[in-house]
Amino acid sequence: MRGKFRYSIALFFIILFAYGFQRRGHRGPWLFYNPKTVRTIAGTISHVNYSGSFCGRDRFLVLELNAKKKKYKVFVGPICFVDYKFKSGESVRITGSVIEIKETAYVIPREITVQDKTIKLRDEMGFPLWRTSRFGCRERWTKGRR
Repeated sequence: MRGKFRYSIALFFIILFAYGFQRRGHRGPWLFYNPKTVRTIAGTISHVNYSGSFCGRDRFLVLELNAKKKKYKVFVGPICFVDYKFKSGESVRITGSVIEIKETAYVIPREITVQDKTIKLRDEMGFPLWRTSRFGCRERWTKGRR
């Protein structure tokens, strides 16, 4: 009897872990950068949004882009990393991974070109440049917290 109880408890936790692991992938499209789906999209910014905090430190910049009869949500990065103030109506060219979930198209940009200035956000495999200490965000986040 005791062996069946332990087996049932172990099975319960395995199922619970598997369910939680499966759900983790559905938090947001920015988790799914795929180098095979990289495209370049040109369009105009229709709206500039700032989502909640990024890892509890800074807000995340999200652009809404209109391009060739299609709308995209572009998850740029934490505002501490982007040294450019985007404005509605601005023309941009974005190179990044395009993901379509249901009827919404998302872009996880590798680089954004606006007014002849190129802002690099990720490396070729999609790893965020703000996650490494030499690209600024980490220093800004830890300043005054030591």
